[in-house]
Amino acid sequence: MNKSMAIVHVVLLLGLLGCKDDDDSPHNSNTHWHAEFVVANATAPVAAPSSDLFLFTREGEGLFVWQNGTETRVTPVGTSVRPDYSWSISGEIAFAYSVPGEPSESSGVFFVETNGVVTQVWDRGSSPSLNYTANYLLCAGPVESEHESGIWKIHLPSLERDRLSTTGITPSLGNNGQVFTYLVPQSTSNGSVLTSKRMSDLEPLRMISHVARFQCASVSENLLIEIIANLDGLPIPPAIYQTSVSVSAPLELIAQPATNMLLLEDGGILFNRMIGDSLGSLIMRDGDSESIVSDSLYSASGFSRDNIFVAGVSGITWLSWY
Repeated sequence: MNKSMAIVHVVLLLGLLGCKDDDDSPHNSNTHWHAEFVVANATAPVAAPSSDLFLFTREGEGLFVWQNGTETRVTPVGTSVRPDYSWSISGEIAFAYSVPGEPSESSGVFFVETNGVVTQVWDRGSSPSLNYTANYLLCAGPVESEHESGIWKIHLPSLERDRLSTTGITPSLGNNGQVFTYLVPQSTSNGSVLTSKRMSDLEPLRMISHVARFQCASVSENLLIEIIANLDGLPIPPAIYQTSVSVSAPLELIAQPATNMLLLEDGGILFNRMIGDSLGSLIMRDGDSESIVSDSLYSASGFSRDNIFVAGVSGITWLSWY
C-alpha cells in the first residue's frame, strides 16, 4: 500500500484562447471581471492558495494540474478520480486526491508532495484534506465498514492512522489546521449534521443540522453552509448561511435559493442562484451588495478575486477582478 510513483508526464502547452464566447463570459453590465477561457472539456477546478495553479478533471482522462497554459497529468489515463481533491491548507503546492474502487495499489487516497512524487497513503478512503507543514492529512473511511468508517488522521510519512470519529464524511481542515469540520449523514432526516472540532484535543465546537454542504475558511473560523430543511426537518429551498465554528455564532443568511458557495479571503462570497432545480447566475456578494458575474458559470474556486477558476459547459474559465 505504500507505493510511490512520479507524476506521469506533461502534456503540450495550451494556447490561451482569450475570452470565451458569450455563453460563458461574465455578465457585461455592472461588473469589472476579466475572463480567459483556459481549459477545454474540463470540470471541477480547485485553485491553489496564492497561486495561479488549479487542479481539474477531464472525463475519462483523470486528474491534471494547470499553470500558465500548461497541463500536467497526475493520474494514469482512464483513472476515475473523485472531485474531492484539495491543496494543502498550509499553503504549499502539495495536494491530495482519492480514487474509487476495491482496495488495491491504484485506489484509495493519494498525496502529492511539492517535488511531484505521488504516494498512496491508504488503499481506501475519500475526501482528503492535507496539512503539509504538520505532516498529516484527514480523510473519510468507507461508510460501509464498521471498523473503517468515520474520520481518520493519517500521519506522513509513517502512514500511521488515528481514528478521530467513528462516523462522518467529507472532512475539511480550517483556520490554519486548528479546526476540522465534517458531515454525519442522517438516514431519517433531510441533510446531515455538520460537526466542527478542535484539532488539538478533538473538543466539539459546533453542530448544525440539515446541512447539505459546507466550506471552511482556510485562515479563519468562518464557515459557509447550505441548509436544506427547517428546524422541523421539512425540506426548504437550499439556503446559504455564513457562520463560524464558535458555538455562539449566529447564522447570517446570504442567499436563498442558492448553492455552490465560495468564501474568498477578502470576505467576498460567490454562489449560484437556483431557478427551480437548475443553476442560475453566478453571483458575487460583497458586503450588502450583489452583482451578476456570469449567466452560465458555476463551481467557482479561488482565494482572491485575482485568481478564480470556474466551470462552464465547454470547460474552465479564469476570472480576475480589475
